[in-house]
Amino acid sequence: MGGRVAQQLAARHPHRVGALVLGCTSPGGPHGVERATTSAEPWRRVGPEPRDRPLLELMYTPRWLASHPGPHHTLGDPDMPAHARRHHLAASNRHNAWDLLPDISAPTLVVHGTDDLLNPTANAPLLADRIPGARLHLIPEGRHAYFEEFRTHAGPLVLGLPHQRAHAVGTPGPASGCVTRVVEAARHTGARCARFAETRAVQGAATPATATARWAGRHRRRPPPGASP
Repeated sequence: MGGRVAQQLAARHPHRVGALVLGCTSPGGPHGVERATTSAEPWRRVGPEPRDRPLLELMYTPRWLASHPGPHHTLGDPDMPAHARRHHLAASNRHNAWDLLPDISAPTLVVHGTDDLLNPTANAPLLADRIPGARLHLIPEGRHAYFEEFRTHAGPLVLGLPHQRAHAVGTPGPASGCVTRVVEAARHTGARCARFAETRAVQGAATPATATARWAGRHRRRPPPGASP
């Protein structure tokens, strides 16, 4: 949900955003690639173990889960009222930023795990193709919570993100003390969910099919440094 909010903010209020990081998110609407029904169902049943296990497996690799028994703060707030959960899902499902994305002017990094089924990886190149000058980075084996499991990979990408000076509202030029970097710290159904991103400028718009093909081609040709083939 936080990535959806960040897209709207950067497009509608560009003077407030110096740089933008979009991680494990989607443009939404008819152009977005939806998760499979089987991947969506665990998200609706957040609660005590063992019911959380299917959702944890969407967030982390089995290897990481074996050595990190929890607690896992990416699962959301189990005490969230039912009406709040419904409104959260409704707002997420209605998100459609496709027509706004070309208006984003801040330096933008898009990052995604290659094994994210909760928010399919094919959404990442769609965003990178649609946002002018955006760069794309895919984290091998990363799932939806790549920003925690692969933080040593993802964190430096954010720290190295170039930024432009944001302008305070109502001022014609740069203003000291205003926001110069947006590193999205959103709440994923009440839990902190830091988003990260990086690499490659891509020109032009794309359909889900062509974007997926471009993603697959880039991933085969250019694995990140240190990644196993």
